[in-house]
Amino acid sequence: MKFALRRKWGESMETKNQVGFRIYQDIKRPPQELVEAFRGISSCCVSDQTSRMYCLSPSLRPLTMQPLLGVALTVRTSQGDNLMIHKAIDMAQPGDVIVVSAGGQSARSVVGEMMVRHAAARGVAGFVIDGMTRDPAGIREAGIPVYSLGNVILGSLRAGPGEINVPISCGGSVVMPGDIILGDADGIVSLRPADAKEIVGAAREKHEKELAKQVKYRAGAVSASDRSWIDKALSEKRVPVLGRWGADDES
Repeated sequence: MKFALRRKWGESMETKNQVGFRIYQDIKRPPQELVEAFRGISSCCVSDQTSRMYCLSPSLRPLTMQPLLGVALTVRTSQGDNLMIHKAIDMAQPGDVIVVSAGGQSARSVVGEMMVRHAAARGVAGFVIDGMTRDPAGIREAGIPVYSLGNVILGSLRAGPGEINVPISCGGSVVMPGDIILGDADGIVSLRPADAKEIVGAAREKHEKELAKQVKYRAGAVSASDRSWIDKALSEKRVPVLGRWGADDES
């Protein structure tokens, strides 16, 4: 089987027999200053500004504790095969996050320690893998963040098919080539660059407010914010406030 090399996703195909086995070289990348504007903001604060609609599944768990930030280079691969992931590593630019749709299968790993070490040496910012990894101890030593569904000893095939830099489904969310990927211990958010530009200020503001609250609590404050909203919300919903449960049965 042959694969096709294309310049950009969305271009017309001259041949009709290479769907599912092709590589698009170009990504419309967001400005680096926009990506860096999210540095240090928690994934929760970013997610809240998207109406909590752009989170990837919590089944994708971090193997490392480093925060994740970069630009999505997407890979769709057949289950248990990593040929296109290897190619994506060699295509990646510094700061790219390799985001893999591997079908969510658990029988074979598609990324292991040596792949992660090679990617780290090339400046790859991290991996998000909707599939399995192996060599977790070595991956942790490699120094870049990696998320996956878990670990399994059985290795990959290297035959294809697969596609690079196409829209994919990863963790129950659509991820596009060039999306901004942000993650930490709480989870992962995938942002379209246009949306990222709209929300970054509000996300930063929320994050800084939460940091200020942390300082107050650590200093011994009983409350670091106005709690009147709770009773107001209950009142608007006409929630009755009663005495002790079961008291009526005693009369």
